[in-house]
Amino acid sequence: MVQATSSKEKLKEEIAQHVVNVCEKLRASGLVSKEICVSISTNGHNKCPQYDKTAKRSLLAPTNLTKTYLKQALLLLNEIFKEGYQYKKTGVTISNLESEKNTEKDLFIAEDKKTKALTKSMDDL
Repeated sequence: MVQATSSKEKLKEEIAQHVVNVCEKLRASGLVSKEICVSISTNGHNKCPQYDKTAKRSLLAPTNLTKTYLKQALLLLNEIFKEGYQYKKTGVTISNLESEKNTEKDLFIAEDKKTKALTKSMDDL
């Protein structure tokens, strides 16, 4: 983020771009994960009021789909966002990585083949 902002919409855009980037890297590396962490913070070198918050969520099953992580990231942002601060940094961390090939499929979670195909097409562009 180049300039500090108090706009929740701007933070959503930043977080969404981080999610897209990280999910592309996961898929390119053949990895999946089921844990996401979102962070926002103000400029620690500024005299303005300071705020720094991180939230983490575990998914039901490992994935590398942007759609899944984007939904969770925006929910986490809603949990930690506070009005009245000039935010300077945003971040998304995906942890507990594992190989997509070695991941056990969950019988109770339907795999969305259309979403996977669409995601692969977008990655190929």
